[in-house]
Amino acid sequence: MGAASGCSRSAGSAVTGKEGLFRMAKAVDIVVYYTHGCPATPKAVELIRHCVSELKIRAALREVPVTTLEEADAWRFLGSPTVHVDGRDIDPAARASKTYGFM
Repeated sequence: MGAASGCSRSAGSAVTGKEGLFRMAKAVDIVVYYTHGCPATPKAVELIRHCVSELKIRAALREVPVTTLEEADAWRFLGSPTVHVDGRDIDPAARASKTYGFM
């Protein structure tokens, strides 16, 4: 765990109280949006699987191909791969974007 493996649990991820127990019991929803042929997607999925396993996180991982501009807009796709955890882009800078598509 940690920097060597590419996985880390920040101090802010600790959860306490009733709400924290609920979040810990609930599986994390991870979606990898990608375009066919993207060379970075398999490595990203592999890293996600590794981190989920190493950190012992309950997670549902889905890989979703993006093939139309309508899908890109609906799923807030900024480029391949785009990773959302519980509906939020993992890139904080991407969360403010209002322009989606095949960048």
